[in-house]
This record gives sequence, C-alpha cells and structure tokens, in this order.
Amino acid sequence: MAFLRMVAKSFETAGHGIATGATALADEVTGKQHPELRKARADQEERMRMAARETEVNARVVGDHLKPVVDTTGASLSVLLQLIKHKDQGERLGELITKHDFRALVEALTGSGGAAKNLKPDFFPTWMRTAGGYFPKFAQVLSVRADLIRDERVLQQLARCLEDMPPRDEEAVRNHLAALPGLPQQAAVCAGLGAALNAGTIAQVNLVRLPVEGGVESGELAVVKVCWEETRRKMLTDFRLFSHAKSILKALHRESDPNVQIVEAMFAAVGKAEPHVIAEFDLLREASALKAAGRLCAPNGEWSIACNQWMDDAEAKADLLPPHLLGVTRGVFPILRQCEIRVPQPFDAYCARSALFMERAGGESVKRLLEGQAQSPAHTQAAGILITLAMPFVGWLLLVKSSSDPAHVDPHLGNFRWDAEEKVLWVLDWGSHVTLPTARR
Repeated sequence: MAFLRMVAKSFETAGHGIATGATALADEVTGKQHPELRKARADQEERMRMAARETEVNARVVGDHLKPVVDTTGASLSVLLQLIKHKDQGERLGELITKHDFRALVEALTGSGGAAKNLKPDFFPTWMRTAGGYFPKFAQVLSVRADLIRDERVLQQLARCLEDMPPRDEEAVRNHLAALPGLPQQAAVCAGLGAALNAGTIAQVNLVRLPVEGGVESGELAVVKVCWEETRRKMLTDFRLFSHAKSILKALHRESDPNVQIVEAMFAAVGKAEPHVIAEFDLLREASALKAAGRLCAPNGEWSIACNQWMDDAEAKADLLPPHLLGVTRGVFPILRQCEIRVPQPFDAYCARSALFMERAGGESVKRLLEGQAQSPAHTQAAGILITLAMPFVGWLLLVKSSSDPAHVDPHLGNFRWDAEEKVLWVLDWGSHVTLPTARR
C-alpha cells in the first residue's frame, strides 16, 4: 500500500507547494514586516518539506529500481508546474486536499491505511456530495465496477452518492432564469417558479407555472430543468486533475502491481466519460432527444408496434419465466396492452442551453414505490411494470433504434415514474443518451 500512500502524498505535496508560494509572495510584497506572515511562510515551507520527504520514502518502498522512483518524482514535479500555470486547477486541488481530505478518499477506495475496518456508513455519499464537481458522477461510474472494488460496502455507498443531492434555493434558480437572454415573458416566468423537485450532479428540476393570457395562476403547471455553468467548469477542472493523476501512476511502470492497475482503471473510466458528461449540460440537446423519443412513443408509433409484438411473445412464453419473476409479472400482463410510455415534451419557445422547460410527469417514482412495503399491491405492480415495460423499452432503444434515434443510457429507478391510475410509465432525464453506429449497436 506504499504506492497508494505515495499517490495521495504527491497530491498533498502539490497543494502545499501552491500554499507556500502564496504565503511567500505575500511576505515579500509586505517587505517581511509582518511576523504573522513570516511564521505562516516558515510553517507552510516545513509542511511541504515533510510531505515531499514522505512522498520520496513511499516511492522508494514501492520502486525496486531507481528509474521508477526518478520517473515518479519527475511526474509529480511536472504536475505541480502544470497546476501553477492553471489557477483553477491549483485552487481545486488545494480545496480537495485541505478541505475534503483527498488522501482519505484514496485510502477508502482501496481499503488501505485501515480504511476498510474504519469505514463510516456515510463516508462516500458525504465526501462525494461535499466535494461536488465530477466526484458524484465518478462514484456512479465506480458503483458498478465490482471488478475494481471488491468491498460490497464501498459499492453500496458509492451507489447512494447521487441520491438526494442538495438543490439550490428558488432565488438562485430565479436569478438564473432572469439572466437568460430572449426568455419569453421573463418576469412572469420567474414569478411562476416553484419549489425544487429534485437535484442531480448536472442540474436540478423545479416546478414552474408558465404564463398564459389569463395570468400565471391559470397557466400550465410544468417543470424547468436548470444547469449551472460553474458546475460545468468545476467538472472540466476535475477531469484535468484526474488526467494528471493518471500520468503519475503511469510513470511507475509497475504493471504487475494490482493496486496500480486498479487505480489506473478508475482514472481511465473517468477519461472515457468526459465527452458524454459535459454534453449533458447542453439542455437544447436534451430537448431534441425528448422530441425524438416522444415521436417513437406516440400512439400507433414504432414503439407501440414493437411493444405489441413483445407482449404477444411474452404472454405465449410466460410459463418459461423463473417462478420469482412469474409471480411479479402475472399481475401486470392483463393491463399491459392498456399501458403506454410517455416522455415529457419540451416547451420549445422557453428553452435555452441552460434551461429546459417541459411537461410535468405524473405518477410516483418507481424507486420510491419499490422502496415501499414489500409485497404490497403498489410494490408488486411497480416491479412488474419495470420488468415487462421499462426494461424492454430501454433494450429496444439500444438494440433496435440507437443508430437513428437517441437511446436512454441512464435507466436508474429514479428516472421512471408510474402513474397507476392512467396506466402511464414516464421515462425521464434524457440528458444521458447515445446514438451508435450500426456496428456497435
């Protein structure tokens, strides 16, 4: 585990270097006339020396040969120089180290330093949400990588990191809408803003009543999804920091060390996700996906035809299902042909790159329904609809339509709402979607 301690300490050394430079500059500018600054400068220099010494010790423990140690030191220095040249990266790194304890995250992910034994029940959700930026998404990526993380408790905590993200207050959303150029009836739209319904890593969704001729109160109740430019910038900075960390790991040339391979794989997953994650900030792109998916789900549309064929086959072969699935699906087969899938449609006139106005979905979250009382009618019906309607729809998009239409690639339970009275399954959050070449499909 000396390798992992060395990685964390390398980050810490860089953070102390930035802080040392700042205090030294302040000391020089004031003519060394303030004892407090001289003491702070000396204290910060000593911290950097201590962190650097520990980095060197750990590197020597990890490396059996001089070259990997020299390479590692060189990589660390090049990263520090890069961070000094880019203020946003230096500030973010200092924040992660001094405020959020990046070293604790590394140890918790790998179980080093006694972290596995002392892991707190809410360590990862608290750390990821507080750090913000890309880290909650990073947790989502890692939560399904049991090949990289063998501790089931860690995987479960990582999966919870996207739940209950804290929303910004109404005033912040209202100010954002008020600053949008060209928003129709801007004052009335801002006056019609309501409470936050949920928040995620990219955006949050608030109720809004759109104005009509009779006034806001009589207008249509809708929702608005808003994303924040500062969040996008922070994520871009995090991606750059992850890429620097990966270069440090590669400098070791220790392919046989399983910990190197694990951490490298984590960073590789981050790099691959960047273009898809950043694309989610373009809400006009999501509006286009909503309209395309809405056309597929229209009455007598392509999904309606495909769904009827699927139900014919499913009913004919229902007895082949495993007993535990048969019990869940038997109750929904009689109503399945009456069910439909809907996608919230955007109100184009109001939409902008950072604000998406759309229909409000009805029903209840499938996630909440499945978290309810087990074996209750609502619980059983939600499970049946998930298996017989939601999953076939997502699979059909990916396997049949993804070369010509957007395929939803974030089908977690919170992105489905089931309206039992209307027999409608709503599919939400189309920001994460793909179109694939035929060969990949």
